[in-house]
Amino acid sequence: MQELAELVDEHRAFERLFLEQQELILKERWREALDLLKKFRRQLEIHILEEEEILLPVYESRAGSPPGGSPQQFRLEHNKMRHLLNSYVNRERNLDLGLQQQCSGHHRFDRRAKCIQTPHGSS
Repeated sequence: MQELAELVDEHRAFERLFLEQQELILKERWREALDLLKKFRRQLEIHILEEEEILLPVYESRAGSPPGGSPQQFRLEHNKMRHLLNSYVNRERNLDLGLQQQCSGHHRFDRRAKCIQTPHGSS
């Protein structure tokens, strides 16, 4: 198990990784954004498991279940994150598939997720 400071550093690293993924979306780099989101989800799942299997039992044995900070509340938040991430990955996967299927040839996907025609030879 990592030290508590390392877990806090991981939280910051997750924030940076998620921001990087969002920037890829804004740059319309869909495949890279999806790949980075999948990486983020894998790493976050490991982090959550460590918290739930190691940190939360120690926390619960020492702090009990303080209002607003109970181990159950952390688990509920973790489940929400899992659900949201799975939803995001599925949406981005569908967006990427839609891009491949609907926008062949000399098209591009704009930020409003509409396939628009672009002049021949432009990206």
